[in-house]
Amino acid sequence: MELTYNQLKKRDVINVVDGKCLGRIIDMTFRFPQGIITGITVEGRKTFCLCRAFNKSNLFIPDRNIVKIGGDVILVNLKCGEVCS
Repeated sequence: MELTYNQLKKRDVINVVDGKCLGRIIDMTFRFPQGIITGITVEGRKTFCLCRAFNKSNLFIPDRNIVKIGGDVILVNLKCGEVCS
């Protein structure tokens, strides 16, 4: 399957563990010169924080956690407590 970045960034990233929508892809990481995708970065959701009114942190998801790239969504497997950022 061949996809462009523009096609991928329109798809929601869903965690299969809890069904939550993590957001959409804002960046991809490649290994050069092999051209292998090593992970994706998803724009974090706004969360309330005492130090700042709203905090937005991006989430890096390694390629080993990507389960399936479908026609409408990208499924990832992030277990509770797993640090990927």
